[in-house]
Order: sequence, then C-alpha cells, then structure tokens
Amino acid sequence: MSIKTAIIVTGLTVDTPAVWADRVAALTGAAAPDAVASAALDEIADRALGSVGLALDRPGPLLVQGLTPGQAARLLDETVRLRFASELCARLQSAVAPADSIVVGAPAAAVLPGLYRDALQRLGYRPHVILVADPPPVVAAAVHRSSGRPVARTLRLWAQHACSVLAEAGCSAVLDPAADEIEQRRVLSALISGDSAVVDAPSGSLAADLPGSPRIAPLVRDLWHLIRRWNGLAEDARATEARALTLRLFDAMVLGEHAVIKPPAVFAVPAAKPVCQAGPRTVVLHYHLFKNAGTSVDAMLRHNFGEAWAEQEFPAAGGRAVGRSNAAEVAAYIAANPQLRALSSHTALLPEPTIEGVDIFPVLFIRHPIDRLASAYRFERRQNADTFGARLARQTDFAGYVRCLLDRPGSGVARNFQVMRLAYGTPGPDGSEFERAIRTLDRLPFIGLVEAFEQSLDELERLLAPIHPGFRAVAYTKNVSRDGGDSLADRLAAIEAELGTELYARLIDANAHDLDLFRIVAERYKRIAA
Repeated sequence: MSIKTAIIVTGLTVDTPAVWADRVAALTGAAAPDAVASAALDEIADRALGSVGLALDRPGPLLVQGLTPGQAARLLDETVRLRFASELCARLQSAVAPADSIVVGAPAAAVLPGLYRDALQRLGYRPHVILVADPPPVVAAAVHRSSGRPVARTLRLWAQHACSVLAEAGCSAVLDPAADEIEQRRVLSALISGDSAVVDAPSGSLAADLPGSPRIAPLVRDLWHLIRRWNGLAEDARATEARALTLRLFDAMVLGEHAVIKPPAVFAVPAAKPVCQAGPRTVVLHYHLFKNAGTSVDAMLRHNFGEAWAEQEFPAAGGRAVGRSNAAEVAAYIAANPQLRALSSHTALLPEPTIEGVDIFPVLFIRHPIDRLASAYRFERRQNADTFGARLARQTDFAGYVRCLLDRPGSGVARNFQVMRLAYGTPGPDGSEFERAIRTLDRLPFIGLVEAFEQSLDELERLLAPIHPGFRAVAYTKNVSRDGGDSLADRLAAIEAELGTELYARLIDANAHDLDLFRIVAERYKRIAA
C-alpha cells in the first residue's frame, strides 16, 4: 500500500476546524469530507469523549492513580482508540478514500489524537496535525458573543486544547488564520514536502492584562509565545517546552489556581511517619470534617470493625477564638468504652487524646476548599434540618449562601475551615493558625486527600494493616453531593461562573491558607504515586 498524506486540522478557533479543512483542501488540492460526512465524524468523536466522561468543552485533565498527566492522557487515548478507531476508519474510508491526499477538520483531535492517527494509518495515510492558531483573546471574545461563556473560562479551555495539540498530538505545523494565502500555502507545502526551513507562524504578542487567574493568564501568554515560534523550532525543543507548559497547566487546574506558596521552611513536606507501635489497644479516631468523604470513611471503618466502631459527638470547647480543644472529653469517652477499636466524630477536636494503655491512630481527610463549600451547600439545601446552615441554604442560592457566610463575623465555615481544625492539633501561642496547622500536618501519621481517595485508602491500609491484621480499606461511595462526571477543574470553573468574578475572588482570598494546605497534601500524594 502506498503512503498517502492526511492533514488533521484542529484547534479552538473562531471558525471551526471543518471550515479550515475546506480552506486547506483548496490550498493543497486535497480531498475533504463534505458537511454531512464531517458531522458524522464529529459525532463519533463526541461519543468517544463521552464514553470516558469528557467533552470538547470539558477535556479533563484526567487523573489516574499512579500516572503522570501525560501518562493518563495517553491511557485515555489508547482506551478510546481501541473502542472507536475501527468505526472512525470506516467512516473516513467512505468519506474521502481513495484520494491520495486528504484533509480532515477534527476538533476532537486536540483531545484524542491517537484515535485519528490510528484510523488514518489503517487506511494507509501518513497523518500530519496542523494547529490553526487564532489569538486566544480573539477566540474567547467570539465564544463569549456566541454562547455567553466567560472569557477567562474560554482562555483556560484554549490553553487545554493548545497544550494537548502541542504536547500529545505531535503538532507538525501552526497555521496563522491572519496570513494571506501565499503564506498559508508556503506553510502547507513545507509540511507536505518535509521541508525543515523556518516557515511563518502567528505574529503579535498578547496584552499584559489578560483576564483569568494569576496562573492561567501568564500560561496563555507563554503558550502563545511558543506557538509563534513553533514552526521554526527543532523537535526536541518543541517537546521540552510543550511538556513544561502542560505540567504548569495541570498544576494550575488540579492543585489550585490561586494557591500562594509560602517559604520552603514552613512548607517542608515530610515523608510518611511510621505508625505507632501497637499497645494493649489501638483506636482509629476519624476526625470527620464535614463534606470531606467522611461518610465513605465511616462505612469503611464499620465494615472493618463492626460493633467495635462507634459514632459520638462532643460539646464545643469555646470555638475558634478561644482555641480550646475537647480532647479530654474524647479521652474520657474512649476510656469508658474499652470495646472500641474505631471512633468517628464530626466534633472531636485535635490534638489526639492521651489515654493510658491506648494508642490513638488519627484519620483525617483534606479537600479542595472551594469544591468542599459547594458540596456543603448542596447537602445543606437537601437535608431536613433546622440548623443555621440548612436554613440559609434553603432560603438562598449559592452566591447568597457564600456571601452570608463571609459576612458573618466569627464564622469559620467559609474561611480556612480545614486549617482551623488542624491548628487545634498544635496548642499554644507560638505561631499563626496556619503555621500551627502545618506543624500538625507534619507530625500526623496519615492525612487523606478526597481528590485522591482510593490512593489515600491504599496508604491507610498500608499503615493500619500491621496494627489491625485483616484491615482492608474498601472504597465506599456514600453521601456524594457533587456531579462525579465532572473534573475538579470543571467544577471550579462552574463555581466561578455561578458566583461571579468578584465574589469568587473574595472566597479565594478567604481560603488562601486552606488552598495552600490542599496543595501540600496533593503534592504529597503525587510523590507517593511517583
């Protein structure tokens, strides 16, 4: 079979990739699918994305335990390719074969490059990926006019598509929509002939005041700078820069776009501590932070300990301002119930109780604070309770709920709640609440992460199995308030859109230390996976 040429046109552009495929076909004399065939090809790609819970406007990132972002993307690509490449191949064959040179407009190729490569290679084509690169502010403005999508959210989506095309799809060339036909034809001729000479790419820099978060906006500018130089870069330079930008995007979206990194001395992440040596009795004490997967953890403890597991609530000890723990009351309860091997409580406060003849193994989970608050609102709105939070949630929308909590003096529900709870673990006047929380984090044998729940359970089982033989950290899904089909980044984008830029920024500022805490724990689990 002779080698034929296929050009895959992709990118988040003002005009669709299908429109650009027709233009490229006219410039090169290649065949292109008609509108009906293009729609059928896009429908297959949409189903392929949907089969793994993604979409063109929700392209991930996909998180897989033990894999880097790039490895996870390639696993996704392979999974989808095995299921849908044959169908796509058959549709392509009927649409454009047996032409020696074809052009396919494929928006999904930015997310699923292997699907198109595989299908085209089966038909004897050598695929080349072209990124059509409108300036990202132009794309964002066009999308905002047509759909109302916030400009900042579209800029982030543009960055996702661009990173995927450059780092994973093996982008062969960048095409400038603003260039004239002569320049565009020169780019395409160099691509098809394999000419390594420097060819034109988009020109012009971006404004310094791009909308978006403090981490996404600079990333968009750096991506655009790379795209402008792409056609003249060597392969190794392309790969190095694209991978670095992809990792920056992953960090910004998953580990918290607004986290502020403090001095390294405060943020030293310790290795996992050895568990306490088993004494006469070791009690697992689950500090159940509201909407931090605690109900699922309780189900796992009940499964392991049966009647030796209990739930118990304890009186408040003066609140955040006083900072006094109720650890003495917790100690008295455990001492009075010698049959206990596991205890769960929403209201038990650190530090761990000291009980003669009893070792305490604390279990506590951390979650992205903004996602946690949205989950709390949905739960409070549903529950039939007469608490302040439940009444407030039923009476107002999420924006009103957040605004009221932030305006309420002394309320910690929407202000660094997790840092506050950890700070109890290091009593005394030395250091700020945040610094005391970090010292607590450094000494605890286990801290789980809701966003890495199964990986956290694996770590918990590793630590507890020597103490409680037969302990198995079985994953249960209980009391889930969020849409499990959306990624964390998608949920945060939806929250920002719902609250509006000003209120969202205020909420971020109020939870800056919780975001820092989340980042530390997330980095710890990335290290464990590596």
